[in-house]
Amino acid sequence: MALDLSKYTIEERFIPVFLMLDTSGSMNETLGNHTRIQALNLCVQTMIETLKQEAKKELFSKMAIITFGGNGAVLHTPFNDIKTIGFKPLSADGGTPLDKAFELAKDLIEDKDTFPTKFYKPYSILVSDGEPNNDKWQEPLSRFHHDGRSAKSVCWSIFIGNIHGGLIVSLSHSFHY
Repeated sequence: MALDLSKYTIEERFIPVFLMLDTSGSMNETLGNHTRIQALNLCVQTMIETLKQEAKKELFSKMAIITFGGNGAVLHTPFNDIKTIGFKPLSADGGTPLDKAFELAKDLIEDKDTFPTKFYKPYSILVSDGEPNNDKWQEPLSRFHHDGRSAKSVCWSIFIGNIHGGLIVSLSHSFHY
């Protein structure tokens, strides 16, 4: 009887990262020498490059990028190994359907085909100017924080906006509006 080594393979473990990026029209607002969307693009590019460097040290990450603007949320970059992601700058227009971004991120996290049961806690990162154009986001945010596997997420929000006429990029643990 031959030894079947496939029974003893180790399941791949990775750190899942979900970016929810605001591409609404308000992100075109000029702040000093840059627009908010330019600041967002720079932040995301820097994050991806940093995670690629960490991947060389055996810290394995996979990332999905969700954009929300116009009329909905879109899976801009499907969930994949961080080393293969090539980020191209985003443009901004339309409304701020923040509710759709939370719903899409939750759906991806809850999908057990995407995530086997043994994976590190997902990191969910919201980058926005904090100007949703309706109140529909509150219930999807509550479900994201309290129901299912998404409730285990480590959540961060990055605010890109202006205070007293200057560009501000602020980091906060968790999503709070």
